[in-house]
Amino acid sequence: MAIKAKKRLITLALLTVLTSACSHLDMGTLWKYRNVDFLEVNPETTRLAIRLPEGIDIRNVRLSLAGTAGGAPAFSGDIDFDIIRSGPEMTMLPTAIGQTHAIVLKIPRESLKEARQLQINAHQLSQTPGHNGLSMGFNISTGEETAINHSSCDGAAFPTMSVWIKLEENEHYSRLVSEKSFKKILAESICGASDN
Repeated sequence: MAIKAKKRLITLALLTVLTSACSHLDMGTLWKYRNVDFLEVNPETTRLAIRLPEGIDIRNVRLSLAGTAGGAPAFSGDIDFDIIRSGPEMTMLPTAIGQTHAIVLKIPRESLKEARQLQINAHQLSQTPGHNGLSMGFNISTGEETAINHSSCDGAAFPTMSVWIKLEENEHYSRLVSEKSFKKILAESICGASDN
């Protein structure tokens, strides 16, 4: 069957799951950062690299971060990423990502102060006793549509993506979400959406 869906919705579903389901995250990368104090992470040097399916052109990426304390809103904020498509940063991508269908995301200089404040707020919330929560999502827009053909919900016919991360300027990228995980996430998202 064929499902007509906004590319923006597809990608948004993927990255929303990325930030909320640790079972989809690469265990090697989680182990690598196991001792990192994320309060000390520099937002200016942090990068996300995304290997995109062919034909998807991302135009805007916005990070939303919100915290709740005892069921009540504690803080929230949005940051629009700069999207890098060419130049020296692209040549530093791993071979597994390539440069043809990839983008690098960084926090723009004018948003660094806001990003740092969100980082501090999230850390303070994690140290606060009680039932607290932290949610993170990515709103990704393309303004285009695509048709996806599949006969089952196992993800075999779905396009693939992968996400990579590095925290320091001279650090190598580490895979955060594999293409296999993305196929599973996308199949679940699209099949679930088609049932509504």
